[in-house]
Amino acid sequence: MALLASLFQRLSDFGLSSSLAKFVSELMGRGENPSGYFLSAFVFRASLALVLSLLLFSFPDRFSVLLFKSASYSSSVRLLSFDVVLVSLAPLLSGFLLGGWQARALNCWRERDGVR
Repeated sequence: MALLASLFQRLSDFGLSSSLAKFVSELMGRGENPSGYFLSAFVFRASLALVLSLLLFSFPDRFSVLLFKSASYSSSVRLLSFDVVLVSLAPLLSGFLLGGWQARALNCWRERDGVR
């Protein structure tokens, strides 16, 4: 089950969380607002996660038979569909927070060096 969840997370990633951390810190360092980048990445990632989650939720019997050769795990696959959405959005949010933290740390170091 964990393998299936990580597979769906990788399918909806496309490197957005790491690139978002870079662009957020860069834009905040220049004094620009990074909310447009975050919103577009969030909408893209959420739509992919929702599509994959809806596939799992709609066809749990087929996924259960495909992966486990038994339909008895279909309720677990259906429950996994909710987890896929949460697990897919968490790295994106942490990348945004990490990028903001990096920009604030850089500004603190610049201010400290400017005081000397």
